[in-house]
Amino acid sequence: MKRLPPFLPGAALLLSGCAASSSSTPLWWQETAAELNVKLGGCTVGDLDPAYPGQEIGVVAGDGSVFCLRFDGRGWAQEEVAQLPGEQIQCLACDLFPDLPGDELVTVGVARGSEESGAPGAAWVHWKEAGTWHSEKLFEDTALLHALAFGDVDPRHAGDELILAGFSGRVNVLSRGDDELVSESFGPLPGNAKGAATGLGGVVLACDDGSLCVMRRADAGWQLEILDKFQTQLARVSAQPSRALVSANDGNLRLVDGNGVQVIPISNQALRGALLVDLDPELDGQEMATAGYDGKLWLIALREAETDNLSLGIRAGDRVVQRTVIGQDDDRLHHLTSGALSGLGPCLVACGYSGRVIVVSRVD
Repeated sequence: MKRLPPFLPGAALLLSGCAASSSSTPLWWQETAAELNVKLGGCTVGDLDPAYPGQEIGVVAGDGSVFCLRFDGRGWAQEEVAQLPGEQIQCLACDLFPDLPGDELVTVGVARGSEESGAPGAAWVHWKEAGTWHSEKLFEDTALLHALAFGDVDPRHAGDELILAGFSGRVNVLSRGDDELVSESFGPLPGNAKGAATGLGGVVLACDDGSLCVMRRADAGWQLEILDKFQTQLARVSAQPSRALVSANDGNLRLVDGNGVQVIPISNQALRGALLVDLDPELDGQEMATAGYDGKLWLIALREAETDNLSLGIRAGDRVVQRTVIGQDDDRLHHLTSGALSGLGPCLVACGYSGRVIVVSRVD
């Protein structure tokens, strides 16, 4: 385990045009959970190993390898879950099989070769039972699978559905049937799906033509609404019932909520993270996080200006955004996730081209 000194707050951005300050200054610890010496595509946090308390980190790599990382209070343990024939791009911990303890790990990418091979897309599920990892191919698409989400988006079926999308132009919804998963396909999408999340009453999809879409189930079938189309490729997306956050190649985050679209400039390089998180109890869940090709991990806090800020020229009710660099790698970051890890509490987890899995936790 590599533990680095705490990060101190970085620059603050006030979208209404004035600087802002905070009375509290939390510290953030960064450590390297693993150095896997291969380009990493995605990471997730969930209860992947029922033999141990708490949650683990799942990671997928460009060479088709899949890993599970566990913090035991003293250091990080690492297990290889599978070695698949095709590159894996993203992954998600979810309770796909309720009869099994804990969560399963779903990974998506290509059936064989690299992302650029033109091979069919493939989704796999991995689980640990009686001390042994098992893997099974769930689904194959005509092109690369790049995005996945899990949630209750189809009122016709009890429980949650698994959503798979990518470069075929179609969204695949897998629901539980009698002793099997039943798939339903919908499309076409306006562009290749790079990210997916459940929220806004359905499935929110970030496409590389700049379209931010939501797919909802209606009486007449699945319906697609394009929320907005931006002049940049979209990448990752996070969503809740009333808002969504998407990252893009132009280095900006875009928050879509009842106030419209809020553009939040972050970097001069592409972003590959978009999280709506709750890491600071003082902020009541109004935080966001992102990471990207500049190698930086950013925490963004939304604040409402109070009347005593009027001396700074901020009108009461204006939204304040504070950006803080809380972690960094020396190469491009490709994905960002969050979750509570045993002994560390709420964490942000990032991975990318360096092959490192970076974990950042708060020091109170």
